[in-house]
Amino acid sequence: MRPWVALPSVTCLSLLTGSLNAADCKVAADLTASSPLAGIERIEIDAQAGDLQVNGAPAANMAQAGGKACASSKDMLTDIKLQMERSDKVLHITATTPGTGMFRVFGRASYATLDVSVTIPANLPVKVTDTSGDLEVAGVLALDLKDESGDILVHDIAQDVAIDDDSGDLSVTNVKGNVTLRDSSGDIKVTKIDGTVDVVSDGSGDIDAAEVGNGLIVRSDSSGEVNFSRVHGKVEIPARNH
Repeated sequence: MRPWVALPSVTCLSLLTGSLNAADCKVAADLTASSPLAGIERIEIDAQAGDLQVNGAPAANMAQAGGKACASSKDMLTDIKLQMERSDKVLHITATTPGTGMFRVFGRASYATLDVSVTIPANLPVKVTDTSGDLEVAGVLALDLKDESGDILVHDIAQDVAIDDDSGDLSVTNVKGNVTLRDSSGDIKVTKIDGTVDVVSDGSGDIDAAEVGNGLIVRSDSSGEVNFSRVHGKVEIPARNH
């Protein structure tokens, strides 16, 4: 594998001190990045503290990202980065924040977040690793997602979806392929899935499944209700010891 090489991109940083709600953000900046996609077969996104939105657009011929950086000081603001780099046929998009969220230094609250919106072509699969904040992914070819905290909304995916989620509610709708889920806590709602819904593990929270084309399998469920309707094919739900 070749070492990472920075692709031609545009990155802007403009300090907007006091432009946001002073109670929420002491200093802020707009960050943008873009990259051509010749030869790219997969996109990997690594986001830390902040909300993330990923949109697949049929007419897109570049990867474009933009976001609002927010920090408790100018020094922390300069450490927030939005970057695109290439490794062989993979485009890596990273949204980096120091300290990954809010923390305290010598008893004083410090924070750094970056809310990001990414637009990519609809015909590319995506792998997303997200630390914290709410997340939405729509209109991409296929999705492999690992999320630590925050609510997740996934919809309009052309092929398979795999999600490993630690905490937060999870909603998946309108998927043409299979959906595989691992969830520690939070409610799960899946609707309009053409393939199979496979819940490998669920720690806590309710599971609601509707309009599933090829079966529902719940392999492990510790607590919460399991409700389903209009599921074609086999339904497997583990018995619980009361």
